[in-house]
Amino acid sequence: MKKKKNGKSTNIKNTTNDRINIFKIIIYSTFIILLLISSYIIIFENKKYNALLIKLTSEVYEYASVPRGRIYDRNHNLLVDNKEVAKIYYLKPDNISSIEEITISRNLSRLIEVDYSKLTKKMLKDYWLVLNEKESNNLITSEEWEKYDNRKLNNNDIYNLKIDRINDEDLNNYDELEKESAYIFFLMNNGYSYQEKVIKKSDVTDLEIATVSDNLQKLKGFYIKYDWERVYLYGDVFRSILGNISYISKEDKDYYLSLGYSLDDI
Repeated sequence: MKKKKNGKSTNIKNTTNDRINIFKIIIYSTFIILLLISSYIIIFENKKYNALLIKLTSEVYEYASVPRGRIYDRNHNLLVDNKEVAKIYYLKPDNISSIEEITISRNLSRLIEVDYSKLTKKMLKDYWLVLNEKESNNLITSEEWEKYDNRKLNNNDIYNLKIDRINDEDLNNYDELEKESAYIFFLMNNGYSYQEKVIKKSDVTDLEIATVSDNLQKLKGFYIKYDWERVYLYGDVFRSILGNISYISKEDKDYYLSLGYSLDDI
C-alpha cells in the first residue's frame, strides 16, 4: 500500500506556490509600471528631456552684442567691418568669500596674462588685508577697538586705519605673479557685486580660451563671451561721417538705464 502524504507537506507546498505567485505578480506589476512611466515620458515629456539633453551636451557661446552692419561705398567697396573678439568675464557667485576669490584669481593668473601695470599700492594693500586678517586686526590698538565697540569708530574708520598702517615691507614679498593675481582680484570686486566684470577684454589668445574653458571648475564665476569690434579699413578717413561705437557716457547713463541697458553695454 502507498502511504498518503501528510497534511504538513501539502501546506508547505501550497505556501511555496503562493509565494511564487505573489513574486510573479510583483514582477509583472513592476514591468507594467515601468512601461507606463516610459510611455508617459516618451509621449508627454519628450520635448522637455530633449531640451535637457541638448543643454547638457551642447557648448553654448554667448555673445555680448550682435555685430553692427557693414558699411560699403557706392562701388560696393567695404569701408567698415566687424571683428569677433573674445573677452573673459567674471560674475560673483552667491556666498563666495574674499579668500576664495583670491584662490581663484591666483589660479587664473597662472593660466592667462593680464596687464597689471595699473596696479596701485592701495589695491595691493586690499589684497594683503584679505590674506592677513589676523595680522591686520593687530594693527588696531585696544583703545581703538574699544571706541569701535562703543560706536565711536565705524567699519570704514577701522579699514582706513588698517590701510594707513600697512608698511611697504609687508608688500615687498609679492612677486610678479602675485601682483597679477592682486590686480585680477581688484577687477573681480570693482563696482557692484551683481554686475559682470571684464577681466580681459582684448588680446585673448586661442590658447587662453582653451585653457580657461578646460579649468572652469577651478575658476568659479568666470566665463568667456564674444563681442564685436569695429574695423575701419581706411583708418580715420571720414570717421566723423562713418560714426563710432562706445560705452554709455555718464551724461546718458540714466536715459539708457531706463530703457533696460546695462552700464557696460556698447
